[in-house]
Amino acid sequence: MVKRIIISLIILPVFVFLIFYKNPYFFVGLNIIALTMALNELYVMLDKKGDKNFRLTGLAISFVILALITMQMEKSYIFFASALFIMGLFFMVILKKDTAELPRVFNTLGPVFYITVLGSFGILLRFIEPGGSWWVFLLGLLTLTYDGGAYFVGSAIGKHKLIPELSPGKTIEGCIGGIVINVIVAAIISYTVLPKGFIALHHVMILALLLSVTGQIGDIAESVIKRYSGVKNSSDLLPEHGGALDKIDSMMFNAPVLYFYIKTFLM
Repeated sequence: MVKRIIISLIILPVFVFLIFYKNPYFFVGLNIIALTMALNELYVMLDKKGDKNFRLTGLAISFVILALITMQMEKSYIFFASALFIMGLFFMVILKKDTAELPRVFNTLGPVFYITVLGSFGILLRFIEPGGSWWVFLLGLLTLTYDGGAYFVGSAIGKHKLIPELSPGKTIEGCIGGIVINVIVAAIISYTVLPKGFIALHHVMILALLLSVTGQIGDIAESVIKRYSGVKNSSDLLPEHGGALDKIDSMMFNAPVLYFYIKTFLM
């Protein structure tokens, strides 16, 4: 627990600094590094299970897609890069002349769609004008507040398991407690931290509720992968924290939800 707290105290200030740093590409660079590490962790977990994949090809195309998004290229270029990726994977199977290699195509594609596509919305949020930094800050705050609130409430009074077949540590009490705490914190920060007129109170509270639910789904989704692979953490990157995927699983689900909420209801 002590190591967990110390690491958090080191990471969080750096994360906040990069979010608000005037040049967005430092934050985007950190985002790409985290997503690439998470993708590699997922490929390694699948390998351990015996689900072979074209790991280096998947990592390469993921980096290309994220780079194109960062350069704010037209969507057609991103789709074309993805199309080349898919065609290239099938070409590799054809070269091997072995139909048994076909599952490797889908074991490579799945992680890219899961991590790269979902994670790319964190980059898109940073480039929203005006207020990209604040949207990323809100994403991190509402995700981490729910996680922390659910953990502490669940540890204190949790008795009824939420979904023990997939994530035995989570409780219904923790889930409800996390949502309540997140909504309260959202109301407080809307008056004390967020710029005046940036977002209406009711929208912040709706987002707190919405991101609590989608973030929890994202957390459980990664639990499904870990239980399938037979591992406790996605990697041992950070002591008592796990790997990169363990740290961003909830945010990957929350980022596209927040992005389209902004685009649909706030802009």
